[in-house]
Amino acid sequence: MADTFSLSLAQVWAAVDYIDEHRDDLMEVHRRIEERNARGHSSEIREKLETGHFRHKAWMNRRQAEADEHDGAGHFAGY
Repeated sequence: MADTFSLSLAQVWAAVDYIDEHRDDLMEVHRRIEERNARGHSSEIREKLETGHFRHKAWMNRRQAEADEHDGAGHFAGY
C-alpha cells in the first residue's frame, strides 16, 4: 500500500490506527454504500446517463464526419 500510494510507513500505520479507532463508524458508512450500490441508480440518474451517452455518441459521430472530410481515411485529425 505504501508503494502504490507513495506513503511513508508512518502514514500507513496512522491509517491503520485510524481504521482501528473508528471501525464501527467506517463499517456503517461502508454498509450504506453497499446498500446504495445494490439499489442501483434511480430512474432520474439512469435518464441522465442515457442522455449523456446519446449526446456523446452524436458528438463522436460529428467528429468522425469532420475527420472523414479532412483526411478521407476516417481518422481524427492529428492522430
